[in-house]
Amino acid sequence: MVGNTRVYPPFAPDHNPELIIVNAVLKAEKSIHLAMFTFSGSSTIDDAMLSALGNGVTVKGVLDRMQSGHKYPPHPKLIAAKAELRRHRVRRLRGFRRGGKLHHKVMVIDRQVVVTGSFNYTGKANQFNDESVFFIHNPDIAEFFIAEIERIYDNLADEFAKGDSRLTVPRIRIGLRERSANRLKRLSGGSAGGGGARPFGQPIAPSAPWTERSGGP
Repeated sequence: MVGNTRVYPPFAPDHNPELIIVNAVLKAEKSIHLAMFTFSGSSTIDDAMLSALGNGVTVKGVLDRMQSGHKYPPHPKLIAAKAELRRHRVRRLRGFRRGGKLHHKVMVIDRQVVVTGSFNYTGKANQFNDESVFFIHNPDIAEFFIAEIERIYDNLADEFAKGDSRLTVPRIRIGLRERSANRLKRLSGGSAGGGGARPFGQPIAPSAPWTERSGGP
């Protein structure tokens, strides 16, 4: 608890946050709002949403335009099941060749529970990446996130074309020299992370499984 707010923080890969999110989605009774950078069919979260849709839960949100054009997008089957999903509109920004992204990773369940953090909805994020997820049980905080999702949905998003299984987005080619220069800039600050990192798959002490210690979101 943080004050009167219950906060539940699982981490990938140790705590299998995908399964925890799936369980939360399956418990939804009325609504799911989301704004997601990368959402792939390699996760099982889309299957949980399909089940929720079948139980009368509304699903509404926005996906990043370029990331929703990857090889295994979940949006065609979700839209076919009556999910209200839109793609983020590319905004050309001065100094940025590719425009702005929708970089949120947020879901709100039943206007009560916020699920957010660094975690994208992909199998790789769950199995291989070091990621954080926060379950925040607070309806007042939930309304702030819903307002942000609605703002993007209403003003900065377009409908997916009917029948599109993938969204083809023109990619701007960057020359080899420029790519190399950009990579050197990124690396010039030194490698991220330092000592003290736990070995892959090693649970945080105490050794009991996290879900058993905390009881779920």
